[in-house]
Amino acid sequence: MKFMSRAVLLLVGSLTACGPTEDVTGKTEQQRDEIVGGTIANGDPAVVAIAIRYGPGYVSLCTGTLIAPKTVLTAAHCIYAYGRNAQYYVTVGTVAATSTQAVQITEQIAHPSYSRNGNVWDFGVLRLAQPLSGVTPITMNERAMTNALVGQTIRHVGFGITSGNAEDSGTKREVSFPLRSVQQLTIESGAQGKQTCSGDSGGPGFMVMPGDTRETLVGVVSYGDEDCIYGGYDGRVDQAASWVKTTMARWEAPTCDYDGVCLPGCAPIDQDCACASDGVCDAECADPALDADCPRDCIRNNVCSQQACGRPDEDCVAPGDGCIAAAQCLSRLCINDLQNSATYCSTACDAATPCPANLTCTQGRCIKPQRPTRQLFEGCSSAEFCVDSICTGPANGIRRCVKSCVVQGDCDAGSVCEAGGDSRRYCRPADVRFTPVTVKAASLIIGNQLADGCSVAGGSAGLWFLGALLLRRRRARN
Repeated sequence: MKFMSRAVLLLVGSLTACGPTEDVTGKTEQQRDEIVGGTIANGDPAVVAIAIRYGPGYVSLCTGTLIAPKTVLTAAHCIYAYGRNAQYYVTVGTVAATSTQAVQITEQIAHPSYSRNGNVWDFGVLRLAQPLSGVTPITMNERAMTNALVGQTIRHVGFGITSGNAEDSGTKREVSFPLRSVQQLTIESGAQGKQTCSGDSGGPGFMVMPGDTRETLVGVVSYGDEDCIYGGYDGRVDQAASWVKTTMARWEAPTCDYDGVCLPGCAPIDQDCACASDGVCDAECADPALDADCPRDCIRNNVCSQQACGRPDEDCVAPGDGCIAAAQCLSRLCINDLQNSATYCSTACDAATPCPANLTCTQGRCIKPQRPTRQLFEGCSSAEFCVDSICTGPANGIRRCVKSCVVQGDCDAGSVCEAGGDSRRYCRPADVRFTPVTVKAASLIIGNQLADGCSVAGGSAGLWFLGALLLRRRRARN
């Protein structure tokens, strides 16, 4: 049975002036309306309700998906549900009845191969009076679907009812379950207690195709069992995409702006072309979020993509540069070492896989080059590393490896907590010298004169000094 909203049937009596021109109730399959076993969907703004005005609000008939600024893709059996004289709208938001953004539909076109007596080629294209403001169109899948996809998750979004006998259509819901089969023109999906139902007709089936990281529109909800228990079927979008694009080309004049239609020859390139779902994550696509072929983490999300992106992932931190989380590093190694407390990105290494030039391989990881070590109270410089201490000292004094302190209580007895020449506070022991000692060089005596021309005391004193010096030299030779 095809899945048109039960609200349509309830309104037939009250809207006879614009009642349906065809019988929409005598089908063996139910036309789908609302989600069974799903949850309310506050997102997916491109998934819209197809509705008519009723009093101050709207009554949803079917579901559709915005695929271009002024084009909505839906099911053919939703076309002109109340005849050609009724006024139809698409509404944006979670609840169709109270939507504050609605645009009138000016033209409705069913696929030329669709027949109301059958269930294939159930596709319809709606032309809007004006673009939906602030809503980004959804990309259609144009890649062939096969049974290799069976078991993959498909997500449906729609405004249908929540059970086969319910009357609560009009609220956007979503549900996910496995793809069960792929036929030539349709796909079948569902799970116990989870299914599309009346009111979901024309709504999207979203999947992440192999090699992609984002959902594309793969199915349009078409029909299923009347109680919405056993199974639901979607028309395959890849089979209808060519007709859809040709149809909407009559009013979707492409521009060089991002408008859902690729216009070749733009400078710079039209982002609709660069970001197209073509199996390639294109470097010319400025926003990887728009390219279904780009790995999910190519976007700005503080996660370095471990898959190739079209352009460098700005979240990736180079080895040796600072990181705060492993996800920022391509290797997922955000480490520190004995001499560097601040974390930085590293990589694994061995003889066959050397480190970048700014790092060294130690125990299988690339770490920052280690400085020579000095122990407590040894002299040090900024090029050396003090073990369990800091390198500082008084201004114009000797720098040593010393214990750091904040208050006097941090220091041992006999030490004073004071500020060093670099303003860092340290424990200065009383028995460790921090002041440089200047030693004067000995003067050479020639006769009674110093080498610098100064005289020395005459007489025996001078001779005694010279004799003592000569005696010392002789003893040194013995």
